Amino acid sequence: MIWINRIVPVLMIVAVFPLWRVSERFPESAAIFPRVILTVIGILAVILVSRTFVPAIAAIREGEGGKSLSVIVRPVAVFLVATATVLAMRLVGFIPAMMAMAAVLILVLQVEKRRFYALAFSILLIFIYVVFGWALNVPLTSADLFS
Repeated sequence: MIWINRIVPVLMIVAVFPLWRVSERFPESAAIFPRVILTVIGILAVILVSRTFVPAIAAIREGEGGKSLSVIVRPVAVFLVATATVLAMRLVGFIPAMMAMAAVLILVLQVEKRRFYALAFSILLIFIYVVFGWALNVPLTSADLFS
């Protein structure tokens, strides 16, 4: 499974470059936030991929570490769910899309402590809405379906 631990960070590093180019279209101050996030993602991805080349660390079985098909399918499924959520935001809006994502992730991730998951996700959703929607005046996508 070490190859999956190398491929994912490399894909993250590769994704940083086109996303950085997209942020060039933003006005000066609006480009700072995505660039900071992309920089952090790039740095963490470099750390992740470099750890796989250190034999003492690579030998430690971290995470799931199994060789079953679900170990490979689950991260891909989460990525597809997140992508579908981003696309659905334009159609149904931010809050309904995120709530649907939370419900689907319960099944995909096989969450055992569902109350805690629901509470944590609700707090995160409220935090994102308050910080971005109210404090920073970032327009969270409204629903085209209902307008």
